[in-house]
Amino acid sequence: MLNSDGEILRFNNACEKLTGYSKDEVKNKKVWDLFIKKGEEKEVNNVFKQLKNRDYPNQYENYWLTKNGEERLISWSNNVILDADNNIKYIVATGIDITERKNQEEKLKQQKAYFEQLFNNSTEAIVLLDNKHRVMKINKKFESMFGFKEPELINKNLDDFIIPENLLETGKSYTQKVKQGEKVVGEGIRKTKSGKEINVYLQGFPIKLSDGQIGIYALYKDITERKKREEQIQYLSFHDEMTGLYNRRYFENELKRLEFSRKYPITIVIGDLDGLKIINDNYGHQKGDEYLINMADLLKSAARVEDIVARIGGDEFAVVLPTTNQKEAKRFCQRIQKNIKNFNKDKNLVKPLSISLGFEVMKDSSQSLDKVFNEADQKMYINKGRK
Repeated sequence: MLNSDGEILRFNNACEKLTGYSKDEVKNKKVWDLFIKKGEEKEVNNVFKQLKNRDYPNQYENYWLTKNGEERLISWSNNVILDADNNIKYIVATGIDITERKNQEEKLKQQKAYFEQLFNNSTEAIVLLDNKHRVMKINKKFESMFGFKEPELINKNLDDFIIPENLLETGKSYTQKVKQGEKVVGEGIRKTKSGKEINVYLQGFPIKLSDGQIGIYALYKDITERKKREEQIQYLSFHDEMTGLYNRRYFENELKRLEFSRKYPITIVIGDLDGLKIINDNYGHQKGDEYLINMADLLKSAARVEDIVARIGGDEFAVVLPTTNQKEAKRFCQRIQKNIKNFNKDKNLVKPLSISLGFEVMKDSSQSLDKVFNEADQKMYINKGRK
């Protein structure tokens, strides 16, 4: 994870293992100063500039120098995390060490005699197809990844077995490109024999078969776990980690979007958890966190699917209710208080769970959501003062 100046903020265990550097050795250092060969810094800098200019390169490869001077070829995919002003806050680079795979590909092109050994021992799933996309041979990794044994697929169209039905057209277009002599590289979804869908990094190469026909040599790498990590990073950029509610950044982005949505009337409810400081001071922050989580669950259970429930501060929550008038908003707040009352009856709490609420309704475009937010906030503090 890099900041907007290209300095390393986080460096995972796989990076340490690959490079030989510890997290502390690389922290706050720039990638091109530490891992890139002299004379090649400019290319890496250019990719970084592209990211900052929102011209995101889909796939990027470069050599990294390890601590002992070894060169490792890395395939990168980049994600950006934006701040509240929609500026780049972090760049998250996910890399796969493809040095061995690249070496294997070169050997396959240059030394046909080594084909069987490389094919069967590859760490990637490999399939050899004829020009009608029928399976001629698969390797052991293909069998273990997709669950098919070679006899089940021989002389059969591969697309019928591993491509989900809704992606058939895309899969066939890839096949056609390779048959026309193009190399295909990309990411996609494929299915196993059991029907489970997995994310794969795929490559397709046109090859000349022994009878002169053009066939296809296809490789698959399971990247499902990497995709999950990327989705988790994306999730955390818009959610409060403790409660699972949306965070303030997402909430403010939604206010901007709803400003022009015409989903009037729009209600904003502001809530402040009562007595959190007392709980933290007397029973510890872990107990205080339990109160925040319980309140978040109660707010979420009272809301509709289209409502936006967020934690916008330490003990402060906000709910946006599209197409909700004054009467409906009042009923929503009453429902929350009733749910809290029932919750307190069933729990043996050191202090009853309680929240102060205030709401304001935006009736039409003559108002602004920022003003509605402030008025709801003021009403909340008035109600809090009455307790």
